[in-house]
Amino acid sequence: MGKKKKNTMAALESSCAAATQTDQNEHYLSSSRRPTQKYITIHDYVSALHPWLMELRQDIARADNLMGERTPEESESLLMDITNLDYSRIMDEKRFLRSRYIGPPIPLPGMSQECQDWLSKCIFRKDVPFSVKKPPPPPPPP
Repeated sequence: MGKKKKNTMAALESSCAAATQTDQNEHYLSSSRRPTQKYITIHDYVSALHPWLMELRQDIARADNLMGERTPEESESLLMDITNLDYSRIMDEKRFLRSRYIGPPIPLPGMSQECQDWLSKCIFRKDVPFSVKKPPPPPPPP
């Protein structure tokens, strides 16, 4: 196992292990991992983290809206993106879905056609495909 994977597993185990603090607002995160299990499952990780994150929901929404440009409706459905376990992030559903979109740029409401054209030239290049195709599998050995 590589060093990076070991560090990631150590971080997962430490975030899911029981924490002890003397503060009145202490939180205990515990996983259902048995000593015989080598890894923590994603289900265990999310099950341990979800109740704690739900308690922090208002603080997370407030921190996400520091600039004041988000509406209260956008903070109703928050998602946790854990596609990269080294860097998890919480965002509203609309931004999450937008970050997964791989098509041409979507025109933003209120943006002039001139700005949309400029963005299309800068961001959307006709010589680059929307998605990268996987190479064909190697032929089977003789």
